[in-house]
Amino acid sequence: MDLQDITDHQPLPHPHTDTESEVRQMLKRFAEAVRYGKVSEIMLFYTTDIVAFDIMPPLQNKGRDQYRKAWQSYADNSKVPMAYDFVDLKIHTSQDHDHAFGFGVLHMHGQTKDEKKIDMLLRYTAGYQRINGKWLICHEHTSVPIDMESQKPQWN
Repeated sequence: MDLQDITDHQPLPHPHTDTESEVRQMLKRFAEAVRYGKVSEIMLFYTTDIVAFDIMPPLQNKGRDQYRKAWQSYADNSKVPMAYDFVDLKIHTSQDHDHAFGFGVLHMHGQTKDEKKIDMLLRYTAGYQRINGKWLICHEHTSVPIDMESQKPQWN
């Protein structure tokens, strides 16, 4: 077999050829659950061994049970609906169509239950995995840049 034989080989079609669209649909349903603070629904979008670095404490969440506590704090303190919009989200998929990652900006805005306005632009990066035919979030990282001089977050 020469190099030409290898480069001419086309991969076999995969039954999941619209992987990016599937991930985007999952994220649309996820965002809807977040908007209304439905913690039980939110948690269904994560793998049991999720590792998350979020703007909500603690610094690192390991596992769905620990991350539930952060999301419960969000729901307990947010007035719903809270806008939760992905902005310019790029999604890259693996050749096996069972893994993907996304990155972009997340815009959250609304109010806390004590009427404080929230308007945040967050950096968002996540890993997704198809398990038993269902897309789940296996890694998530949200953050904000900080002003190096003042050491304060730059929300917008």
